[in-house]
Amino acid sequence: MKFSQLKALVAVARGGSFSEASLELGQSQSSVSEAIASLEAELGVRLLERGRFGARPTALGEKVLERAREVLSSIEGIEQEVALEKGQVSGTVRIVTFRSVASQILAPLMVALKKRFPRVQLQLEETGSFYAQLSGRLEDGSADVVFVTEQNPAFLSWELLSDPFYALYSQGTDPLPESVTLESLRPLALVLSSDGDCGLRFEQHFREHGLLTEQAVRVREDDTLIQMVVQGLGVGILPRLAVEHATQIRRVPLAPPLERHIYLQVRHGALRLPSVRAFLHLLAERFPESGLPLWEGENLLARA
Repeated sequence: MKFSQLKALVAVARGGSFSEASLELGQSQSSVSEAIASLEAELGVRLLERGRFGARPTALGEKVLERAREVLSSIEGIEQEVALEKGQVSGTVRIVTFRSVASQILAPLMVALKKRFPRVQLQLEETGSFYAQLSGRLEDGSADVVFVTEQNPAFLSWELLSDPFYALYSQGTDPLPESVTLESLRPLALVLSSDGDCGLRFEQHFREHGLLTEQAVRVREDDTLIQMVVQGLGVGILPRLAVEHATQIRRVPLAPPLERHIYLQVRHGALRLPSVRAFLHLLAERFPESGLPLWEGENLLARA
């Protein structure tokens, strides 16, 4: 059994396909497929089911995956111990998050990380999953940190920011209201997100105020929603973080305001890893009100 085979298995399970795994690992799809086939042949069992849906673990494959992640984590721990002995911070931080955090928070953070801690790598996975599923990634050990919109008391967590929702109008809208009430949205064509907690939260808010949205256009991707607003197909609703980069639309605050809270949650034991501490250190500098700990010098390199 080879290290490369276990890495391939974990990557395929995470991405849901051989093509996604090949992109993550920087290998050809045939190389990933060969690694899985040789591992299954060596063990004499089938670890993955293949089909039009892509690839997913069998029942036994799930058990093997759990052990494979433990092995890979142990190997990384050895590498980090060696780096510590040399006075270096190294390793990989496995992050699961949603798109607006990845583009608006993590992208500039990765630039700072490359300068301050060049031996630390971020393994980033974007998802539209609900917060409970993201917390599950900490439970099964497949992620070190996740960004969520609701706290799970079972994990260490810090609130990074409050993110207000806005009504989005095309540039040609005139006159533009100073604020938008839910009642004023009732007669308008709406474009809403159907993805993850963000879409669910706004749907619940609408229903609580007696506003029906059966005729609204629903899309998964924020950029799709924004482009529909640009083309004048309706008024969109998204949080600020998702639209800060969009210069071709006009934003109007909701009245009364509606906002989501973005939290960082950390896997049990992950704070022992200097790579994770380095990542949180940079986040603490970016969000000083969050209460995230700052690790300096020897504290960053300490064996917790």
